[in-house]
Amino acid sequence: MINIVTKPLEFEIELKKKIEFICDFCNTKPKIINGNIRNIDLTIGDISAIPVPGLTMDTTASNFANAQSDASKEDIAAGLIHMVL
Repeated sequence: MINIVTKPLEFEIELKKKIEFICDFCNTKPKIINGNIRNIDLTIGDISAIPVPGLTMDTTASNFANAQSDASKEDIAAGLIHMVL
């Protein structure tokens, strides 16, 4: 038998902040999907006309090197995820 508890849980403030952050982050997926890392990152093809052996020309050479002050939130989100992963 399963008992379902419906009373509110009490959290420490820091734990509550972390849980809220995770919940907010989970809602950023549409922003990441609509972002374009090419507006944020610099590729090998952007800085060299000569291919680097073993790497494609669209390989990231530098994270956030191409970011502009008016970059969209979607592009920044995609750039952050690309940098971390």
